[in-house]
Amino acid sequence: EQTKVTIDPVKPPMSGKDNSSSRGDVKGILWTDKYKPRTLKDLVGNNAPITKLRTWLQDWEKVHVHGQKKPVTFRGRGVPENVNAKAVLVSGPPGIGKTTACRLVAQELGYIPMEFNASDQRNKATVDNLASGLATNAVIGKNYSLKQKSCLIMDEVDGMSGGDRGGGAALIQLIKKTKMPVMCICNDRMSTKVRSLANSCYDIRFTKPNGAQCGQRVAAIAKAEGVHVDTDAMAMLAEQLGGDMR
Repeated sequence: EQTKVTIDPVKPPMSGKDNSSSRGDVKGILWTDKYKPRTLKDLVGNNAPITKLRTWLQDWEKVHVHGQKKPVTFRGRGVPENVNAKAVLVSGPPGIGKTTACRLVAQELGYIPMEFNASDQRNKATVDNLASGLATNAVIGKNYSLKQKSCLIMDEVDGMSGGDRGGGAALIQLIKKTKMPVMCICNDRMSTKVRSLANSCYDIRFTKPNGAQCGQRVAAIAKAEGVHVDTDAMAMLAEQLGGDMR
């Protein structure tokens, strides 16, 4: 019996203008939902990693469909970057916008982001079943076909069960077989569960936004709600919260 694979549909950004005043008219919803980023410009910090992510996805078809490999780039200390990988590994502390950035980049470039809900099924059988679908253009879920321009988002890959050692290896095989871009996301880049996976991915590392960036964002939200706050105080608070924008 095959393991059932579920793909969570991701709603596209709201159409039309979506500024702070229009959001302020919405009653009874959490501010984390009310003011969540709708475009890449709404994200706080990490401009360089987001640009890398966008460039990688923008060039994916050129590299993997048309065979036009890009020249290798290097980061600090001359370490080569795997810019021609089929998958990216987006890492960084929780709450700084990694998953949101992946969704928005995909949507901005015309991809349908499909999130693999593996919170309860991080095992080899589940990943193998998903890999089979990616390799054969099978239909996944009720609303999506791999014939559409789609992008797979694999969240919390560092959370794979330690007792299921085949899950990580199966994910690497999935990346080798896939006919669509794969975005893997993790909090703990140095986890032993992630290191092998990183060798198969373009390694993009997010960092905590600084206090000033967070303070400006919080102050803008407060202003939209008609609340006066001190921007410097909000920056100090953001530092204490580790840059978690939630």
